[in-house]
Amino acid sequence: MLIRTVQHTSLAFHDGLLRSARGRFLLISAAGATTPTAGNAAYAASKAAAEAWTLALADSFRKAGGDEGPRAAAAILVIKALVHDAMRAERPNAKFAGFTDAKELAEVIAGVWDRPAQEVNGTRLWLTPEP
Repeated sequence: MLIRTVQHTSLAFHDGLLRSARGRFLLISAAGATTPTAGNAAYAASKAAAEAWTLALADSFRKAGGDEGPRAAAAILVIKALVHDAMRAERPNAKFAGFTDAKELAEVIAGVWDRPAQEVNGTRLWLTPEP
C-alpha cells in the first residue's frame, strides 16, 4: 500500500514539480530499509520499494533538466524513528537513541528548499547514524 501511495502522489505532482523553479519531493524513510531484520522484513521491503521509486523520480528530474541540471529534486530523508517533547515528557528516563526530533525533521525539510536541486536530487539524507 505504501508504494502505491508514493507512486500515485508523485505522479500526480510530477509535472507541477518540473514546472516549479524549486519543486521538491521528499520521502521520509527508515534506517531499517537499509538493514532489514527477520522481524521487520515486510516493513523494510515496502520502504525500500518507496525509496527505489523516489530515486527513479529523481532520475526523471535529472533527465528533464538536460545540460542545465534538474530544477526539481526528489530525495530521501532517513530516520530511525521520531521523538517529540510529549514523548520525552511521558518517558523522562528514556534515551531515544538515534531518534530524530520532529522539530529537527521539520528544519531539514524546510532547508531542502534552500539547497540547489542538483545538490539534493537523488540523495539519501541521513538524520540518524548510518548503519
